[in-house]
Parts: sequence; structure tokens; C-alpha cells
Amino acid sequence: MKRHFFSGLLLALSLLFLAACESQRPVSSDTSSEIAALEKGKAYTIESIKPELRKLLDFLKSNPHMITPEVLAKAAERHATITDLGLGDRFPTEFPLENGNTFEVYIELSDWSAEVGSSFEEADAYFALDMDRYPEEAGIADPDEKKDFTLHAAATEHNKRKGLYTGVDSRHQLSINQDNPQVDYLLIFVGGEERLSAANEKFRYEEFLNSRPGLKKAEASADAEYWWLTKIKVLVDRDTGANDEFELYYGPNGSDGSGNPFNSTTGFIFDGTYRYDASATLVQFPDINGTGTFTPNHPIAIEVYDPDSPPRIQNFRD
Repeated sequence: MKRHFFSGLLLALSLLFLAACESQRPVSSDTSSEIAALEKGKAYTIESIKPELRKLLDFLKSNPHMITPEVLAKAAERHATITDLGLGDRFPTEFPLENGNTFEVYIELSDWSAEVGSSFEEADAYFALDMDRYPEEAGIADPDEKKDFTLHAAATEHNKRKGLYTGVDSRHQLSINQDNPQVDYLLIFVGGEERLSAANEKFRYEEFLNSRPGLKKAEASADAEYWWLTKIKVLVDRDTGANDEFELYYGPNGSDGSGNPFNSTTGFIFDGTYRYDASATLVQFPDINGTGTFTPNHPIAIEVYDPDSPPRIQNFRD
């Protein structure tokens, strides 16, 4: 009897000890009930995705430990996807759009942000929905200026110590200097990018060819050849405004008689939009707003007017 008594007492004490240990573990804010779930057969618009992205923002704001150094590095280099965040089982990685395309969800670090450290805790940290796509969500009076806006403070220990994060709806009005937009805080944009579906790409390409019956003949001309642009690496950010995009200028090495080796206009504008390249292929030009390495989802063709005298690439205008 004593043996059973002491065995039971030991078991009870063990359970109490485990319960005490569990109570000491850090508990993250659980907003899983708020996380979006794709409705079967539903197609979205960019506007109807907005409340779902807001749920992701709220989750990340309350669980800033999801922004690991690895995720922060990806967000700074280009973007970090739902898979990179480890949230594939809690939030859709993409949304089907009504136009047949797909919206891929990701986060990215604003180019205005302070120099990236090794931790999300090393500076004041904020979240906002993509200001280019949803400027009204950031309370921007004039989207073309973006000098003043409202951001969500992250629930980091750093922010709590400074009094920046005081609750779930903690928001702050911040400003930037338009002439020198570098700031002393980290800003994560929650957003994504529309991906053209294979069916839409084929349709648009056929439509393009049908509207230009002489295109195939021109492509077969021996007077031109094409180079593939597969990667762009930007070392210095020369952007002096908030809305300018990366543009690539090239030309026939002054064959127009002006002595200027570059065309005065360009269709090579890298702002995330789908455009036709020099080979009449519809490709997405990656959105380039700052430094880093950018890889198109498909090589972009550039026409070389004089194969014996290849074109030089002009310093980009960002």
C-alpha cells in the first residue's frame, strides 16, 4: 500500500512540476483563428486580398520572432515568402485572382530602412501593408509624397522598452525626409506580387503576334541579334524620390548620328509589370527600388543593333 501511495505521490509531483515548467515557457501571441484560409473555388481581387494581408500583418506584428535573421536578410535582398516565414500551414502562400493570374504573398524590407543588423530587435521595428499597393492603409494623405504615414509597431522587446509597442493596435505617425529618405528604423512591407498565368501569357503573346504580322520576319533578320538579361546587381542606390523605378537605357552606339550611344526613351522599366522584351516575349520586369541582386522570372531579351560593336549600358536612373 505504501509503495502505491508513494508512487502516486511521485506521479502527482511530477505532473505539477511539468505544469510549472510549461507556465514558465514564453508564449507567443496566437492569432491562428484570424489567419486567412482560402475558400474553395473563390477568386480574389487585389482589393479583396487586403483584409487577408492585414491578418498576416497582425500576426507578424504580435509574433516578431518570425522575422529571424535569415528571413530579415531575404526581405532585405528581395523578399521573404510565406514558406520562408515557416507559415505555410497557417497562411496561404498565394491567392488565385479573378483574372486567372496568381498573387504570391511575401514581405520585404523598405529601402528607406536603417542598415540591416543581425536581428529584428536591434532597431525600432514597424510593419505596414505595401504602401505602393494600399497607400490608404498607411494613412498617406498624398501617395505621391509619402512624407508622413502611420505604421504598426512590432511587439519586440526593444519596442516595448522604448514604449513604441503598447498593445495590439499600437500605431505611430512617422515621417521621412524626401531628399534623404534613409531612416533610423526598420520597416517591413506586407504585400506580394501578381504572377501571370501560363494561359494568360500564351493568350497575350498570341494577341501580340497577331497584331504585328511582320514581327517574325523582323526577328529572322540577320541585322540584329539578342542578348539575354538574366540578372541585375545594383551596388549603389541613386534614388532621390519615393516613386522612381529602375530603368535601363541602351542603344546602337551612336548610329543615329547624334553621338549619343543611348536611346532617349526605354521600355525597359523595372517596376514589377509584365512587358514585352526585344524578342516579343511577355516577361515580368522585377521591381527594383534599391540595391541588391534581382533575377527576372524569365530572361529578358535586349536587341543588339550592331553585333560587331556591342552596346554599352548607361548608368541606371533609379
